[in-house]
Amino acid sequence: MTAHASIYQRMSIARLRETAATKGEHQDKAARAYVDRLTDMELERRLDMRHNMAGWHPSSPGFGDGTGQRTEAVDAMYLAYEKGIVNSEWHDRAKRAFGTLKPRGQLALLLRAGKADRRLEGPFCATYDQMAAAIGRFAQMLDFPPVQPIKPELCRDPKTGEILRETKQIKDEETGEVSQVRTSSPKWVIKGYKDGQAIQEAARYARVELLLQAKAGVI
Repeated sequence: MTAHASIYQRMSIARLRETAATKGEHQDKAARAYVDRLTDMELERRLDMRHNMAGWHPSSPGFGDGTGQRTEAVDAMYLAYEKGIVNSEWHDRAKRAFGTLKPRGQLALLLRAGKADRRLEGPFCATYDQMAAAIGRFAQMLDFPPVQPIKPELCRDPKTGEILRETKQIKDEETGEVSQVRTSSPKWVIKGYKDGQAIQEAARYARVELLLQAKAGVI
């Protein structure tokens, strides 16, 4: 861990948000640290808080300037933890930030965050491929609906954008030949993850979306 990385990890989340939205040499690193902090808090909210378990936030909430020294500008989140208020306004902000992402990106980014924390055991020790193969189980564990956790989308022709239709097989009674006939029903697909690599790619895209919002001061 570099000295700069350590400073950003100790910096208060409010200071991180402010720095991430301010153009300058520290913006990129602050934005990454801020988005990672929000991601950890959303994972904490979905895993720990809904089961009333102790939190496992990967870094101390910290004090005002990121030096670790107590100053007058004490982090509001730290004060909340001291008072036993674990579901802070920053957890609500993390929830709203994730609400701007599509469910596919939300789930992928949370899965990656779970695997990144070395203190977690059990399901998160699975490989990305194993997660993709049992995505319903992991979705339910992270408080997504257990059935069809990723919303279905209409299938469209990539060139024309025309909605594709379901087909069914029709067998000719005389010749025995089977042919495909298009029906009037639209074709739907659930864009899950074909493998572990797809989860990691979806997580990267989702993180980039949050980084752009952090730099714009939106989240």
